[in-house]
Parts: sequence; structure tokens; C-alpha cells
Amino acid sequence: MTAGNLHGSNPNAICATLRILATTDLHSHLMPYDYFTDQPAHFVGLTRTASLISQARSEVPNSILVDNGDFLQGSPLADYVAQVRGANDTRLHPMISAMNQLRYDAGALGNHEFNYGIDFLLRAIKQANFPVLSANAVLRKAESPNDDSTLVAPYVLLDRKLTDAEGQSHPIRIGIIACLPPQTENWDAANLQGRVKTREIVETIQAYVPIMRAQGADLVIVLSHSGVGTVDSADSNEQVSLRVAAVEGVDVIVCGHTHQVFPSPAFDGREGVDVPRGTLLGKPTVMPGSFGSHLGVIDLELSCCGGQWAIRGQQTATRAIARFDQSGQITPLVTDDPNLRETALRDHLETLTYLRQPIGRTTQPIHSFFAQVGNEPSVQLVTRAQEWYARNHLIKTEYGQLPLLSAAAPAKTGGRSGAGNYIDIPAGALALRNIAHVYPFPNHLAFVLATGSEVRDWLEHSASNFLTICAGARDQPLVDQDFPSYNFDVIDGITYEIDLSAPARFDPKGRVAAAKSNRVKNLKHNGRAILQSDLFVVVTNSFRSSGAGWCKFAEDAKRINCGHISVRDVILQYLRANPEYTPDTRSIWRFSPMDDTSVLFHSAPAAQQHLSDPHYRNISFVGPAETGFATYSLEL
Repeated sequence: MTAGNLHGSNPNAICATLRILATTDLHSHLMPYDYFTDQPAHFVGLTRTASLISQARSEVPNSILVDNGDFLQGSPLADYVAQVRGANDTRLHPMISAMNQLRYDAGALGNHEFNYGIDFLLRAIKQANFPVLSANAVLRKAESPNDDSTLVAPYVLLDRKLTDAEGQSHPIRIGIIACLPPQTENWDAANLQGRVKTREIVETIQAYVPIMRAQGADLVIVLSHSGVGTVDSADSNEQVSLRVAAVEGVDVIVCGHTHQVFPSPAFDGREGVDVPRGTLLGKPTVMPGSFGSHLGVIDLELSCCGGQWAIRGQQTATRAIARFDQSGQITPLVTDDPNLRETALRDHLETLTYLRQPIGRTTQPIHSFFAQVGNEPSVQLVTRAQEWYARNHLIKTEYGQLPLLSAAAPAKTGGRSGAGNYIDIPAGALALRNIAHVYPFPNHLAFVLATGSEVRDWLEHSASNFLTICAGARDQPLVDQDFPSYNFDVIDGITYEIDLSAPARFDPKGRVAAAKSNRVKNLKHNGRAILQSDLFVVVTNSFRSSGAGWCKFAEDAKRINCGHISVRDVILQYLRANPEYTPDTRSIWRFSPMDDTSVLFHSAPAAQQHLSDPHYRNISFVGPAETGFATYSLEL
């Protein structure tokens, strides 16, 4: 299809509109509910997005609905269905059931679709009444992508009828192709190794689009489970949608993976991006947030002359299910679709019953409000549980006498998910939902053998979380917003300092930025300085041991067999063995002192209730910040 007003002046041209509706990164957020806090949540839920879908469909004569992947995993409901009801469950997966009811025309595989294993994935999508696509998840690679044996269909050609303004219908063939991040092969190596490989996104799209055109595709839509990226993003980058837009024959792009919204001011000024028009390199593009927060809407004005369809105009927008004001207050903009809510209710209530099961008590609060500035009870619960399990597992092996370390990163520290995205568990009874809150990921435990040098580099990469701070200056920003907090590993079992006056050795993507810089100081084990040649067993998770989070040091370390157990199951076993749990807040790391120097960071307003704790004596509340956050000051 060609763009532009090619047939607008031709009186014989057929004119019609097509509305493309899109969701992405639903992550099994079916109901508007926060299972971690056991409270309704107005900013998530496909039952809310469904109301927007119904409204958007009613406004136009022609529409299709697509999903851009990561729909099977990402919520306690998804975990319950996959891990508790399990493989013998014969009921429809609740997300597939919902998407069937909403009459999706096509869907894509995202990287998280594989988290519960390939067999579970294939069983689930077999129930779909729509094609689930991926052109670069392959069983066997050939010389060219279009000769690969793919796990699922790489693309689909939909034959549809477009109704024009006079009520006449006209045939159109819509081609839809999907790709996921090639890093999926590493991120989920435990599930994919020996079974599924991946290809680069751009080379795959370039290979398939001519075939789709040759098979009569009038319009080509790419479901790019990838962020926007840049015009010169490397092939190995997981954010390449701008480069996808440059592929000849691509007409429309739905992107995702990064949980952002496009078009939005967040992309102002980026080369090749036109935010007001909602285009990448002139191609209409949408990215509708995550968890059902937005519906993507692309309206195409089409004309056809001599059997050739052309885009003569377009409009791109997203529609939100809720509105956040500057104070963080949430106003719902739609209500649940009643039919979909009724369909989802049984699975929702079963999930709640399961998550509310008691497992013990905590004598003190467990929270993540200050997880990026000091030792936190939420992270230490994970590291101590991992250490406990690993010690019992390794005691009679050849590794049982080696020093044992435990690495974990904070799971919820605000960020793009807002000021409510923190762990806040009061002292008292603990339920299963609290484990899912502390550790929301489906990762499995992993043991690696690491040298002292590799441990130091691991920590140097974590220290990239922070900006360089000038001694003697006040109120400097602390956290590098380009560094995801879930990559900020704390390694328990050793002690160390982070010197913020030194530049970061690595950038947020793990590339060497200052090779001779050392932020990590006084690195010790049992009070003794760690040598480069020292050997440790480090217990971590399958995500990190695959090198995910740009942590090549963990990927390069030797793997030790530890069976197949999820980190959440390890935490559950640990708490059942310690039913009266007291959070351990002994010091693992700290910032190197800097006289008369202070830094600023954001957390939730509710963090103020913990400032009386002596562990946070150097932190003070400054005032409200945008979108519901609060600003705090830390004296170094």
C-alpha cells in the first residue's frame, strides 16, 4: 500500500475508512484489581478496556482488533492458572476466553508468553479463535527467515470487506505479521533451550513483507513487540520499531514491550518520530501502555483505484481507562464491560481465595520505599530465602564448603507504574498474596560460580543505577532514570560501599563507560577484603543468570544445577519454616560518606511513616512531587 493522497481527486476512486484497535502488554490483568494489595484498581483491567473497544467499534463501520503480546503472564491470576490449576486443567485460559469473547482478529507472542514453558503456551493458544503469530520464534533456522520452521504462524492474511460511505462493501486483504525481542531466547533459556530460537526483528520483517505482498496483502500491519528505539538501533537491540518503520512495504506498526504510551510527549524530539501525527518515519504507529490501561486507535482513510488500495490520511490516538492528576489521584473514565466481567468473575474469585491463604506473620513491616538508597526488608526477604534454600541444597555437594552469596533486586520502586508501585506490607499476618507482592516475577532459582572479580563487576553494574554526585553540593538528583530498578542487584553475604563521586563504570545497558572507574569500595566477605581470584557460589534467578538486565557477569559465570524451583516457592518454603518472621535489616551496603552533600530521590508519600526508623535517619521528606510521588532528601 502506498501512502499519500494518491486517489483523492479521482471521481472513480473507492473511499473507505478502517479503524485498527490495539492492546499490548496486558499481562493477564483481566479485572480492575490489585491482587497484591487486595483492593480494586481503576487503572488496569481488560474488562475496562473492553468498554473502550465496544465504544470505538460502534463509531465506525470497519474495524479490526489486534493484541501485541505479553498477555499470558504477569499477574497473580496468570500464576494461579499456570502453576496451581496447572497442566491438567481443561478449562479455557481466562485471557484466551476473554479475547475470544472480544473477537480479536489476531495476536502476537511476546517474550513473557514463554515464562510457564512452551507446552503450557501451546495448550493455551490452541484455544484461541484468532491466529497467534510470531515470525521470529523458530524451531529450526534456515538460510533465510522465510524458510524457517516457526513455532506458530509468522503472519496471517485477513480477507475483509470495507463498507464505504454509501453502504457499498469492497474487498481488502490485510496482512498482519508479528515479532518478539530476539533476547527472549536468552531471557527464557531454561524453557527454550534446544527447542526454540529467535531471529532479529528487522531482518525477519524484511524477508516476509515481500511474500505477504506477493500473496495479495493490500495493507501490512506489524505487531512489533518492541519499543520505539532509534533510527540507528543495533540489530541486537530489543527496541527497534523505528527501524521496522523503515522497511519498505510496512504500512502500520503496533509497538509495545516497554509499557509506554505512544503517541505521547515522552517521545518529543526523537529523530524519525512525529508525536502530533502519531507516526514513525511517516508510518502510523501506536503503543497502548500496559495492563489494559489504554486502547490504541489508528484510523486510516483509504482509497482504491484500479484494484490498488492506498492510505490517503490517518489519525493515531490512545484512549485511557483512567486519568491521573498531578497529585496521583485516579479518576476512572469507563466502567467494566458487564458481559466480560461476568465471564472473568469465576477465575478472579478463585485467584483471590488462593492468594488469601495465610502463611505466617511478620513482626515488622516489609516495604520497598527506600530500596534504591539503602538496605531494604523486601529485598532482604528474597536474598535470605534464597540463601536458606541454597545452603540446604548444596550442603552435601562439592560446592557446600564455598562461601555463599545471594543476589536480588527490588521488584517495585514506583517508576512508570506510578506512586502506588511499592511494596507496603504492615506487621502482622502474611498471606500468599504478599509473596507475589514481594516477588511478582515467574523466575526460577539459579546458582552460579563466580570469582571475586566477577562479583565486583556485577556490583559495579548495579551501581550504574546512580548519577555521579559532586561532593559538597546540595539536593542533587540521585537515580539514573534510564536504569531500571529491577537491574539494581544487592548481593547479600558480603559488605560494600558505593562511591557516588566516581563515574559509573558501565552505562545502563552494560556497556563500558569508564573502564578504570571503581565505585564499589571496601568489598569484603566476613571482614576480609575480597580478592579477584576468590570463588563464590551466588544464588540468583533464571532471568539474571541468562544475562538479562545487561548483566554479562552472571551470564558468563559457571552454572550449578539446582533443580527447577521458582523463587516464589523458595520464599514460601522459607516463611513456612519461619512462620514468625522478623525482617533482617543488617547492613549489606551503603553509600560512601560525603561531607555536606545531599541527594534527592522519589518515593511514595506513604514512605514518611517509616522515617522514624533509625535505619533511615539520614532521609527526610522534602515535599510532594508530580503524579502522586513525593521527594525525599538523603544526607550522604
